[in-house]
Parts: sequence; C-alpha cells; structure tokens
Amino acid sequence: MTKTQEETLKSITISQENNPFDFEEREKYCFVAKRKDKIVAFASMVRQEEFGANWIFRDCQVNPRYRGLGLQRKLIQARIEFAKTVFTPYLDWRHFIAFVRPKNQYSLNNLISEGFLVFQDELVKFKGAEHIQMGKTIEVCEKS
Repeated sequence: MTKTQEETLKSITISQENNPFDFEEREKYCFVAKRKDKIVAFASMVRQEEFGANWIFRDCQVNPRYRGLGLQRKLIQARIEFAKTVFTPYLDWRHFIAFVRPKNQYSLNNLISEGFLVFQDELVKFKGAEHIQMGKTIEVCEKS
C-alpha cells in the first residue's frame, strides 16, 4: 500500500447506522465507511433464521476509487464485531452466512481471509442468481 493509500485509509471511519432505505426489513443492519462525511463503502447484514444461520451478509459495495484499501475486509470485521454485541446467554446469534458470485474473486478471498468456509460444492440460488454459499461460526464469550 502506498503512503497516499495509507493516509486515505486513516481518514475513513466505519460505523453501524440505521438503514434509511429499507422499511420492511427491521432486522437489517447497515455499515458505512465514510471519508469527509461521504459514503465510500457500504455493507449490510440481516438477522434472521434462514439457511441455518442467524446473520446473513447482504450487500457490500466499495466505490471504485477506494478499492484496494481493505475496506471490504474492514466491513466484514465490523459486522462480526457488531453481532458479538447483541449476544445474550438466551440467544446464540453467532452463525454467519454469505453468498458470493463465483466470479467475484475479491469477495471470496476477503471472506476466506476472515475465516469463512465454503458450505456446499453446489451453487445455490440467492436473489435470482447463482452464488457460492459460505459460512462462519464465531466464539462468543458470555457477558458478565
């Protein structure tokens, strides 16, 4: 990474924000990467019981001018850390699913580098297209 890229990355903040666009999915959590109050990357996840998971990673978009800075990985990490904050001894919200198109090598590599594994050899239909289904289970310590 160049010095300019490092400086750019230092100026970007990632936060969890309410989803202003989706009123039907109340359990959808959005994460944004901002630089000077402008969104440069976006990711979301949904909390629901589907596909044997508690959290389903959804959209992740990075502005082309900000690609190569590791923002997608940081957004993966932010979503997992957020999920840890809603853990209770009564609800075991620690299973994650992500769907990735087979040609999206960057997303595949980022998920693998964060500990996600391919669930099935077969492609699955998700949002009308074929995807690779990946998953991860995290260890969560009980809050005292």
